Amino acid sequence: MERVRLWLRWSARDLRARWLVIAAIALLIAVGTGFYASLKSLLPWQIGSYDANFAALHTQDIEVSLAPGVFVSRGTLLHIARTSSIAPRLAAAQERVIVTTQVEVSGGGRSVLVPGRLVGAVPGQHAVDTIATRRGRALSAADRTLPVAQLEYSFASHWHLPDQGHLRFAGGAMLRYVGLAQAPEDFVVVSSDGLVYASASFAIVYAPLATAARLGGHAGSVNDLVLRARSNASARTLRRQLERTFATRLRFAGATVSGRGALPATRVLYADARGEQRMYNVFALLLLGGAAFAAFNLIARIVQAQRREIGIGLALGAGSLELAIRPLLMAAEVALLGVGLGIGVGLALNAVLRGILASLVPVPSYLTPFETGIFIQAAAIGFVLPFAASVYPVLRGVRRRPIEAIQIGATAARGAGLAPLLRRLPLPGRTLAQMPVRELLRRPARTALTVLSVGVVITILIAILGILDSVSATSTAGRRAMVGSNPTLTIATLDRLYPRNAARLRAMASLPAVGASAPSLRLTGTLRHRRRDVPVVMELVPSSSPVWRPTVRAGRTLSPGAGGILISAKAATDLSVGVGGTVLVAYLRPLNGGGLVPARVSLRVRGIDSNPIRAFAYLDSGRAATLGYGDLVNTLTSRAAPGVSQSALERGLFSAPGVASVEPASAVPDVSRDRLNDFIGIVRVVEAILLGLALLIAFNASSISGEEAAREHATMFAFGLPIRSVLGVAVAESMLAGVLGTLVAIIPGYALLHWIIASYLEPTYPDLGILVSISPASVATIVLVGVAAVALAPLLTVRRLRRMNIPAALRTVE
Repeated sequence: MERVRLWLRWSARDLRARWLVIAAIALLIAVGTGFYASLKSLLPWQIGSYDANFAALHTQDIEVSLAPGVFVSRGTLLHIARTSSIAPRLAAAQERVIVTTQVEVSGGGRSVLVPGRLVGAVPGQHAVDTIATRRGRALSAADRTLPVAQLEYSFASHWHLPDQGHLRFAGGAMLRYVGLAQAPEDFVVVSSDGLVYASASFAIVYAPLATAARLGGHAGSVNDLVLRARSNASARTLRRQLERTFATRLRFAGATVSGRGALPATRVLYADARGEQRMYNVFALLLLGGAAFAAFNLIARIVQAQRREIGIGLALGAGSLELAIRPLLMAAEVALLGVGLGIGVGLALNAVLRGILASLVPVPSYLTPFETGIFIQAAAIGFVLPFAASVYPVLRGVRRRPIEAIQIGATAARGAGLAPLLRRLPLPGRTLAQMPVRELLRRPARTALTVLSVGVVITILIAILGILDSVSATSTAGRRAMVGSNPTLTIATLDRLYPRNAARLRAMASLPAVGASAPSLRLTGTLRHRRRDVPVVMELVPSSSPVWRPTVRAGRTLSPGAGGILISAKAATDLSVGVGGTVLVAYLRPLNGGGLVPARVSLRVRGIDSNPIRAFAYLDSGRAATLGYGDLVNTLTSRAAPGVSQSALERGLFSAPGVASVEPASAVPDVSRDRLNDFIGIVRVVEAILLGLALLIAFNASSISGEEAAREHATMFAFGLPIRSVLGVAVAESMLAGVLGTLVAIIPGYALLHWIIASYLEPTYPDLGILVSISPASVATIVLVGVAAVALAPLLTVRRLRRMNIPAALRTVE
């Protein structure tokens, strides 16, 4: 027991002697373990929160949607479901009316005009798809016929709208919204064009069923039914039976029966959470690995610095095991201290990440418990790796002959490392100028470990900054491709197909707010090649449009009478087709008697569009007749007249007869930018941690190097060299190590960036062709961290140099 106390006191003395370095190493371990545990906690938080919210709000198991434009009398859909063979296995059912519209939201001195969706349901019924009120008041049974509604929470939050305000719909109808709410199917807002995460540019309004039906022009009618199955029933079996029932009893309605898995909210949320977590796992492992490797290096160097004391113990007859316990105990205490601090770092990061996570997908409630198992895993890694760092140098030290361990100065080294190479390559300058290079070459193993420690951090930093720059470059390129040189470019979607020279289109073009306009035809379709499909929005654009034309990055642009199609580079990659190849286009073709039928046409790829967003493809408007649309159009693209703002242009078009919705041409790239920027929040946290990690590594390496070179520094002081000269040598040596570490990291960092984008970012955001980019500002940051921060770290040791006891540092025998 007395011996244990001796070891503990001895290790405590070692900790006190190097308390600043020990604290910095422990903090290094803490950052790695805490961040690893926090990032790994994100997926359990998300999955658990989504499951809880979908269960609490009684999310639908089955939805029956009628074909666009088809409505039936209220009660019809419920009657069919309740009189079918599956009725005993249904827990609840609710009819709804869903109408696409344009809405102007006013409140708090702000007015926003966007496309939207009006959802009507019986207020006070919460058995299926409960609408969660986030702010303001909920709708009750007393509101069944009143002109009141609730506004979707995410949209209101984005525009900083108050709890209450006014809504104006196409045609001039008005409602008052009295609260902000969310339905489970709208946790991920999907626009009428299929744009995901469109909460900033698409407003959803929840109104009483009778009110919504009246505003939509279908009083007393419904077009949607949601059902919830009993817990012991198979939703898939019920869905199949309902498909047959509605196909037989409501043949004309074109009813589509879908399950919960078809909801974008359930499909996208879980897929995005798992995809993003795979990327976060890479960050977590790299950060923990970088921190553990740096701690490994630094602890090994601390133990190596104790070799003289080990040699003296061996000379005095102490056993190898007894001498090994002391440095191993110190390493264990440092690792334990780091793990303990890691819990605190993890809890602090949990609070930061919790706020970022809540802003990514604002579901009504988030479950963010302390993930004990993940923290134990991180603590085990954070303890084992640094402790293992001490084993090899300790074993090497206790196996040496005592005389070898005790030797100091030039006689202590078995060789001069790589320094003899300089005899063949003389360095310029005098002895002091050559010392930094000679020191690095004299201890190649130590130099390699220091360079690799810096290189690991810079490798991750290059990848992180590259992700930020690539996201920014992709967003900028998408906006430039959609808007060109016209920042006020606006797209008005018409309420139906019109002839190109229709009087209503001419009236829109002559509005005072319109500077120039061009009608076009937009169709949804699918591109197919080699059994691969890509959904797209095809726009048939006039080649001589005075407003906007697509630009190409390869191949040829559109021209009058020319065939072919322009597709994005991402679509070309996903389809494995290039310029000159042929794609099969599936779309809906109009019938002379009304209605639409599926059709296909083969088109040659004329060029690759500059838009990084996969969903857009372009043809010359002259191809409309070939596709069966003649001179029909359904959109009007306009730019504002001189001195007119885009909002004024939108309102002018919104008031025009025949317009169903109006939105900026930049709406799609802006939504993509907002979604990527949400993800960037966590990447920014990783970036900040990396900067701190680099500074810690640089400080620790400089401090330990100062301890190892204490005798050399004392010798220089004894010969009269000033502190600035000694510091200059240390700064130059650190700067060279930083330069080498940064150079070593360039290729791995760039490879890591490409790998993360190709393996994680693009699969998570499949509609975006991420443009790999590293900006000059990021290059400057990398150089600043990898070279400047490492070079300046020795300046933090100036106080110790000033207080150095020169005789004690030069003493040979204790």
